[in-house]
Amino acid sequence: MPDESVEQGRFGETRELLRAAQAGDTGALDRLLERYQERLLARIASLMGDQARRVAGADDICQGVMMRIARDLDRFEPRDDRAFLRWATQLIRNEIAGQVRRHREKAVELTATELLHGAGRSPSSEAAARERAMDLIEALETLPPDQQEVIEMRYFESLSYAEIATRMDRSVNAVELLHRRGVASLGRVKRRLQ
Repeated sequence: MPDESVEQGRFGETRELLRAAQAGDTGALDRLLERYQERLLARIASLMGDQARRVAGADDICQGVMMRIARDLDRFEPRDDRAFLRWATQLIRNEIAGQVRRHREKAVELTATELLHGAGRSPSSEAAARERAMDLIEALETLPPDQQEVIEMRYFESLSYAEIATRMDRSVNAVELLHRRGVASLGRVKRRLQ
C-alpha cells in the first residue's frame, strides 16, 4: 500500500500542474498529459471492446481524449487525488463510443447512399442521399437489437451468416431469419423515403 504522504505529494504536484495548465501554461499541460499518458492508455486498452478495436487504435483514442482534456480543462475542478483519472476515464468512454458511432454512421451512410441512389450522383442528389441515409440510420436504430446487430455485422463487418451465428451464439437459420426480418423492416423505411 502506497505511503499516504507520497500519494498526497503526487496529488499536490498534479494539482499544481492542473492549476498552471488551466491558467494557460502549455508546458504544464504537456507535463500533465505526459504524466498520465500511460495510465490513460492502460484504461483505454481495458475499456475497448472488439467493435472499438476494429475501428480505432488505442493511440487514436488516447489522442482524442488528450485533445478533450486540453479543450475542457478549464471546467475541471479537482476534488481529490483520483478526480482527474475519474474524469479522464469518462472522457475515454465518451471517445470510444464516439469513434464507434462515427464509424457506424459512416458505414451506414455509404451503404444507404448506394442502396438509395447508386453511383454518379449530382451534388443535389448527393445531399438528398445523405439526408435519406440519416433517416435510414435512425430506422436501423429502431430495429430490435438482435436484428440491428445482424445487419451491422453482415453489411458493415462483411461477416458470413456462420460467423455471425458463432458470434451471437445462435444457429445459422436463426441469424438468416433475423437478417430477413431486419432487411424487410428497412425496406419498408426505404419505400417511405423514396
